[in-house]
Amino acid sequence: MPGARDARRRRALQSLIEQLAAHAGLTGAHLLKHERPAIATTTEQRIRGHDQEADWVLVVNGYDAGVLDAMAAAELDPQSLVGIGAMPGAVSGLYTLSHSATPADIQDDRGDTR
Repeated sequence: MPGARDARRRRALQSLIEQLAAHAGLTGAHLLKHERPAIATTTEQRIRGHDQEADWVLVVNGYDAGVLDAMAAAELDPQSLVGIGAMPGAVSGLYTLSHSATPADIQDDRGDTR
């Protein structure tokens, strides 16, 4: 039953997110669920071929790369995620913010922010 399976997976992922919230070095965790739009395939999609899509995406943010690395090797490793309902073949990566700006960084000559 897909609905019951999704509900179990959602509960397991929510529990995981609650556990992650207790770790110093993290700033957030977000569970995203894909919903295919009710539109026709675009020309670009036809040219590229069949695009892959993820049913669920778990995004974990933090300020301590060591903590994120440790989690990627433990709670968030592919086998652990399969254990709570993820499909085999999960893709993961560690990304860093390469640019940020504050309002003071983008003031024009009059002092107005854009």
